[in-house]
Amino acid sequence: MIDMKQRLLLRSLYGIKQSSIYRKDKKSFYSIIGRSLTIYRKRVKMTQRGVAKELGVKPATINDYEKGRVRLPLDRALILCDLFNIGIYELISGGFE
Repeated sequence: MIDMKQRLLLRSLYGIKQSSIYRKDKKSFYSIIGRSLTIYRKRVKMTQRGVAKELGVKPATINDYEKGRVRLPLDRALILCDLFNIGIYELISGGFE
């Protein structure tokens, strides 16, 4: 379960978008989160189709998140943290604890 401290951390990380460092390297930021999604999805033995069903999106959308092609919305990031039973730090760290 995501607590308030973790929610604030995630919101602040998404707020990093305003910095010039983020703008130069946002593809890398999305790739790290995507790698985490892939690692944790496989740890809970779920398919992209299964995760997509939980989020109410198409499997191609999950693939795009995992490849870092599109931004993972905050509300979906929180749902995935609950689904994978992880904290926000694990999600943004690239799957390395």
